[in-house]
Amino acid sequence: MLSDSNLNVSAAAAEALGKIGDTRSIGPLIEASKDRREGVEDPIALGRFGSQAVSPLVRALESPDVKVRRGAAEALSEITDPLAIEPLINAMEVSTSTAGWQASHALIDPGSSAFEPLIAALRNPNDSIRRFAAAALGSFHNPAAVLPLIEALKDPAPNTRGGAA
Repeated sequence: MLSDSNLNVSAAAAEALGKIGDTRSIGPLIEASKDRREGVEDPIALGRFGSQAVSPLVRALESPDVKVRRGAAEALSEITDPLAIEPLINAMEVSTSTAGWQASHALIDPGSSAFEPLIAALRNPNDSIRRFAAAALGSFHNPAAVLPLIEALKDPAPNTRGGAA
């Protein structure tokens, strides 16, 4: 049912597999999204698998399909595993799609251990990563982000300055 051409059927199958929680469905959920080129049908379903889904989802962040990357980032945001922080920061370099934004939003969680890596990402040579890191840091509402964000306002890349603002 995951490969059904009717998106309602495949989405319902993804949701059911997430609710069942059998780890054998992690691979098929990701594969179905690649085969149909429609993206991960229900990232929340994959997120329900917790840390068991991190490795396959991190691999999906490297997919050439933007919808697969976006869905993987969204699923990782449901898991909030520290092992996903660095791959999500690297995924923010995709500036031409919403995958970068999704990766940055996946890192936003007040209890997340992503705060310090995001501050370090403000010095990344890739301006897209700096831009998304600045935007994500602002969402933490942490006073420790103020000085690094003020410094990012001086960045040579306009998008990074915009993210910091």
